[in-house]
Parts: sequence; structure tokens; C-alpha cells
Amino acid sequence: MSQSRIRNKLRTKLLSNEKRCIYCASLPETIEHFPPVSLFDRRDRPSGLEFAACEACNHGTKAAEALAVFVSRIDKDERTAGFWGSQAGQNAIFTLEREAPGLRSQILQNPSISNYLAPSGEVEQQIEIRLSSEKAKNLLDAFSAKLGMALYREHIGEPLPLNGIVQTIWYTNAGLGRDLYEKLLRTFPIFATLKQGKKSYPNQFGYRYNTDGSRILAALVSFHGNFHVFFVASGEPETFELPYAFIGASETTGNVMHPGELLSRLT
Repeated sequence: MSQSRIRNKLRTKLLSNEKRCIYCASLPETIEHFPPVSLFDRRDRPSGLEFAACEACNHGTKAAEALAVFVSRIDKDERTAGFWGSQAGQNAIFTLEREAPGLRSQILQNPSISNYLAPSGEVEQQIEIRLSSEKAKNLLDAFSAKLGMALYREHIGEPLPLNGIVQTIWYTNAGLGRDLYEKLLRTFPIFATLKQGKKSYPNQFGYRYNTDGSRILAALVSFHGNFHVFFVASGEPETFELPYAFIGASETTGNVMHPGELLSRLT
């Protein structure tokens, strides 16, 4: 059987087995790969994490995905400098400018630059990206919510109920400190990534999670070690007293979203 026929067969199976879009109440029409292929080097994405979604939710968040790709490639010590000179880097810049004109210049306008002691013993500069733009925050909130709802579907076995919530908080290269990172890791004992035979890129996309298998999922997801998303998703938020204060916070933090609210946050 040809690869195209295999893909069509899998697409038909996914759509027939899903009663609604995993992000809203609409009927599923398309198959979405989340995280998207653009987040992987050379667009070489292992198979898996494919979901039935409506056309609007699948394609209506391209700007959010473009921004996630962009910030995932900005690290503190400029190890990714070569990426920006590559065709893939130029494509990432072009896509962000097309989907969210002017946002790139806002992000890079006032980066925080400081010195640090490199392993070599030399003092080098590090660049910290802190997003203050309301548009940028909304885009990454939407990306993070999609991620939480997609992984909920993957590990719970059904879409997040319409009365359920996903609570998210994201960190660019400046936000997730070592102490908080280690505290979160102790909460999530299971590691997962995409695997296709011997093909696996855990440094590009990987996550640690915890779940009861039926009502709640929590995870810390990392993209290229520079962009992190922490989320909790549950179909019974009252049972688990959600939303709540994340580790290190005194009050409810992050973004809270129900299925069906994804696109309204971007308008």
C-alpha cells in the first residue's frame, strides 16, 4: 500500500472515531499535527500526536504557532545563532512577519543583556527575551492551550469536556529558573516525546507528565530547551479545585481556557 493511501486510511479512521473537534464543539474536518512540523529541525517530525480538529481551530492559530517557533529558537547564550542564518531560520522569520506583522521587532526591541560565566571559564553575554506585548501573550496563551488540550486527548483518550479547563503558564528563555524547573520535574515522573522507529528528538520536543488516566493531566513541556509550557487540564475542575496557584505563586496564575474559547482569545 502506498504512503498516500496509508495516510488517507489513517485520516479517515481519526475523523470517524472523533465526535467533535478536540478544541471546540464543532465537527472535525481536518487532521492536525500538534506540535506542528515547523517546530522541528528540517521539518523532520516523527509521526504521532495527530488529532481530529475543525478547520477553524486547526488553521486559525498559525500566528501562535509561528511565534512559538520563533521564541523556541532564542536561547540565552546565542548557541542558535547559526540557525538564524540558515534557510530554516529565515523561513521562521518570514512566517512570523507574515502571520503577525511587526511582532518580531517588538520582541527584539528591548532584550535584557547580561554577562555570565561560561563552562569554558570565559565571561560571555546572554540574551533574555521577556514578552510584554499583549498580542504576543495572547498568541502564546493560545498555543499553550492547544498543547494542553491535545495532550489531554492523547493521554486521557477523549477530548477535554466542554465544561473542562486547561490552565497554562509559559516561559521564554528568561522565565523558568533552575529551582522552579527542578520542583516541577519532581512532580512529573513520566517522560514522553515523539518516536518513529529510531527517529526521536527529545531535545527539540519533550515533556514530563502526571495523570490519573481519566480526569486530569498535568505536564511540563519543553521546545528546544528555550520555550517551556506548564499546564493542568481537567474535565472535572471543581473536583481538583482548578484553577489554582502554580508552584511559587500566591494566587491563581497563568491563562485559563475552556474548549471553544481558543479563537476568541486571538481577536
